[in-house]
Amino acid sequence: MSEMRELFNSQVDTDVEKAAVESELTDPGYYEFQISRVNAMVSDLEMFENGDMNPFYKVPVARLNIELFAKAEKANLDFVPLDSKEWFDVKVCPKVVMTKGRDGKDKLATPSKLWGQMVKAARKMGATVTIDNDVLDWFIQHRGVIKISKFEGQDGEPRNFVQAIQAPRE
Repeated sequence: MSEMRELFNSQVDTDVEKAAVESELTDPGYYEFQISRVNAMVSDLEMFENGDMNPFYKVPVARLNIELFAKAEKANLDFVPLDSKEWFDVKVCPKVVMTKGRDGKDKLATPSKLWGQMVKAARKMGATVTIDNDVLDWFIQHRGVIKISKFEGQDGEPRNFVQAIQAPRE
């Protein structure tokens, strides 16, 4: 048994953990998407373990489960249908929530920024958006475009990041 373990351990790739994390990420690019499910939530956590205040304390946030249909590597390239179903989760917030950027300056929190982009995209496509649910309903019934990027977190782990939500190309 010890020979087998030695053989196994001698073959361990030190990057296997990173490769496993990378394989779970969505490739960067522009994707046609449509909302498939909405989970609304409100955080009761007032303060994080590190002592920082939670900017989303008692603020409504929606976790959108979206289906990805096609991908373009760059904004000006044609979309290519995906070979299999792919899903992605993104959080949006209909309230203006400010957070601190890496430079210490106040900035609009990403979920709030993405909500604003969704409203703009729906209006650009002719939707009459009057209340929050109108925007979600529009994206449940119509496709949009989402730009997904990849970055390295402060802990060194790779992560996906949604840079923008846009109206579909005409």
